[in-house]
Amino acid sequence: MISAIILILMVCIGILGYNLSKQRKQNKAMLELAEMDKKELEDQYQQFADQYGQMRDIITDKNISTQLGLQQGKAEDVILKLRKVSPRNIKEITRLKKTLPLFKRVLYSYILEVDSLTKLNQNLVAENALVRGQYTQATHQISGLNHRNSALSRQVEIASLINIDDVNMTLLTKRNKATNKAKRARSINVTFNIAKNLTAPQGLKNFVAIITTPDKQTLTSQKTITFTGRRTSVVLSAIIDKKEKLVKGTYQIIIFANGKHLDNKSFTFK
Repeated sequence: MISAIILILMVCIGILGYNLSKQRKQNKAMLELAEMDKKELEDQYQQFADQYGQMRDIITDKNISTQLGLQQGKAEDVILKLRKVSPRNIKEITRLKKTLPLFKRVLYSYILEVDSLTKLNQNLVAENALVRGQYTQATHQISGLNHRNSALSRQVEIASLINIDDVNMTLLTKRNKATNKAKRARSINVTFNIAKNLTAPQGLKNFVAIITTPDKQTLTSQKTITFTGRRTSVVLSAIIDKKEKLVKGTYQIIIFANGKHLDNKSFTFK
């Protein structure tokens, strides 16, 4: 009788030990997943901090530059919080994850605002109606983004899958002939190739090129194309006002797709 009781106790102890070992393994796996989720969230905030910094460096408007700096600081503050918080603190990580769409929306609104201000500088009288329309559109987009978080998040995800190469900038005369002399140029072509990526979602992509001249003037060009997943050549053109002349020196280019930063390049002309 005693032997039977001892045997039963040993079996129970064995089962308990097995369950505890299994639970420890499950807890370890869950902790590793939580750490990976936290690191991915930190990387996403770092991307936004970098993009705010890159835009701030090329924008000459002091008000927008200051606002971009504030947004960059907010993103960096979140990164510091993420580095200090424990991966076991699911509540805090979830809260920080919920604020991520806000940074996406704000970045997209600044792209629209920069584009609007640039067009206004190029031709104030002729572009007033267009700028007002773009401002109204941006305002409506911002006010309605609470109902469109998922759609905007999807746009940013699609843009992150796009890569470009062979970025080039060409100055063209009024006869559309290439020139290396800035003062002869009447238009600018920015060309690049979208790398082949059959796994990326296909559809309409809005590309924007922001060009900063040596004398800190800003030109923009944008174009919407249908991406099929295959390697595609893109040409963005910016027309120079007849009253303006380009100056020699180094030109900076920053390229976006659907609000997502893709590449920076610089070119020097005589």
